[in-house]
Amino acid sequence: MTIKKAGETYAKLSAASNAARDKWMGAPQPTKANLNRHKKLAAGAADATAAFSKGLRKHRWPAEAQPIIGALDEHLQERAAAYKRVAAASTVAEYLEAAREVAVTSSLTGQVRQALGLPEAAVVPGVSPR
Repeated sequence: MTIKKAGETYAKLSAASNAARDKWMGAPQPTKANLNRHKKLAAGAADATAAFSKGLRKHRWPAEAQPIIGALDEHLQERAAAYKRVAAASTVAEYLEAAREVAVTSSLTGQVRQALGLPEAAVVPGVSPR
């Protein structure tokens, strides 16, 4: 796969995960009344993140990008599991505690984007990459 094609593929794969993350993060503060909605958003983010990770594994990436993509894949699997823990919360307190453990961004994404010749990704407001 060429760098250009790899960049296009990566951008397509990451779009749904990024949109689900942004939707989850953009929801109003969780309350007892809206907890189920928040849990559904977290579950959607988990599914989208898992699909992104699976998509990364389906492709053969340029040699110079493969190690970084492999590391990002591992990170995404951990992130999907963290979202699932959020979605499984039964109280607002459990939800908030689990939500603090979700690494919603990673410095690996910037490294992958650079390796694939893509522009820098938008910054996730209020979040420092882990």
